[in-house]
Amino acid sequence: LTPVTILFVWVYRGLSGFLDPPFDESLTFVTVKNIKYIDINQLNVKLTSCKMMLNKEPLMNGNLKSDCLFCRIARKEIPSAVVYEDDELLAFKDISPQAPVHLLIIPKAHCEGFNDLTPEVEKAAARIPALAAKLAKEFGTAASGYRLLANCGADAGQTVFHLHFHLLGGKALGGKLCL
Repeated sequence: LTPVTILFVWVYRGLSGFLDPPFDESLTFVTVKNIKYIDINQLNVKLTSCKMMLNKEPLMNGNLKSDCLFCRIARKEIPSAVVYEDDELLAFKDISPQAPVHLLIIPKAHCEGFNDLTPEVEKAAARIPALAAKLAKEFGTAASGYRLLANCGADAGQTVFHLHFHLLGGKALGGKLCL
């Protein structure tokens, strides 16, 4: 099975009862041997939008959740374009970039957001601005400017409930942060 197929099976099982196939008319499905495949970019939007409806699950290995998308990326269960990794932090390219440079920086330990900080995650998160500056230099956006932001909660636009920061750059981003 391809990663897309495996992810679809996981989403279908995880969201069963909340979001039944064919989800909605805006998603593109192709049926191959009675197995439904979905465009990965559209799947990510639907997956993250429905994330808050999933039952909460206890932490695995002391600090990772089995159903958290970013925990699964940190465990290498889901492939990603990693640009930095150490014992506490992981940075990878966003699969739906909103700018020429769009990286996600996460603490590996699970934490839904700033309201749920643990001492372990707080220590790791304190290193993120310095890492963002280093990555901005590596990706050529330090001189022209970049944005580092975190959405906290559904009303702020957080769709994956694992603390993460977006590093955006490579074009003029404008001054407006909300609609």
